[in-house]
Amino acid sequence: MINRVPSLLRSTRYENCRVERLVKEGYEYPDLFVLTNPEGQRFYLKIADQENPTLNVSLPLLEKMKNPNSLIQKYRDILKFEGLYGLITEEITLESSVPITSGSSVPRERSIVPDQTNMKTLFRRLAGFHKENMNLEEKITSNYLDYEPFNSVSELVDAEFRMHKTSLPERFVPGIASVVEPLKKGFKTVIHGNIHKGNMIQGEFPQLIDTETLHMSCNLYDFEYFDLSGFYGNSQLYFHREARECYDAYFEELNYGESETLAAVCAIEMLNLLREITFRTWQGELTVRNWAEPKLDSLIEMSKQV
Repeated sequence: MINRVPSLLRSTRYENCRVERLVKEGYEYPDLFVLTNPEGQRFYLKIADQENPTLNVSLPLLEKMKNPNSLIQKYRDILKFEGLYGLITEEITLESSVPITSGSSVPRERSIVPDQTNMKTLFRRLAGFHKENMNLEEKITSNYLDYEPFNSVSELVDAEFRMHKTSLPERFVPGIASVVEPLKKGFKTVIHGNIHKGNMIQGEFPQLIDTETLHMSCNLYDFEYFDLSGFYGNSQLYFHREARECYDAYFEELNYGESETLAAVCAIEMLNLLREITFRTWQGELTVRNWAEPKLDSLIEMSKQV
């Protein structure tokens, strides 16, 4: 792959950059490179196939979407050469406690997670971003459904629930169906699709990075890494103790009342749990039902407070 980088950079402003493989914590990224220009400025380059389905969804949306307050950090440049994309981003130069995660298009060598106050600011801005992008004409979809297009949020939610039902004990299905029903009150918009703490940076203001999973979907699908219920341990990437305030900041910006917010939160947390159950079932985990059943009961009971 590195042998193709000079051809990709030829006749661009990066032509004279030194090219190095990105190696962090002993892991050499096969598709990520560091570019250093003669002035010492550094950039990150990701090489991707132009047939990449997620990029073919996200890149057109980056051009069409509105981006109030620069919530989404865009690529500095997008290069094309012989069936490849070259996605170039600025180097991030802030102190960090979050490790680099493999598979990202933006290495977080020293990116910093916003504190709780700035996280709330980010989710208020996310609500504004979602409202600004409600009217794009693209059909909605989900990466969990292999980007199959749907005409409405209701159709999308029903299709995903049908997929998850096959992994569920039958006795839970009616209760779960009731809990996830408020997802259908969400609206069509552009979602980031991968909001976790490793994709948040705090500079002059909080931003979201790594846009490869950007797509049209339901606004309530942008909370995949929220774990208010405490089901997933202490993963650094998830929102745990700060989830409640971030939920509140988002839904207050959308003028949700207390009951409506609780219903939406229960629906989101249930959706996240269903995705985890389906994934563990697909992996062949034999104890998944023992792990899942008390959590399903808990969320069904929580939803009855609405």
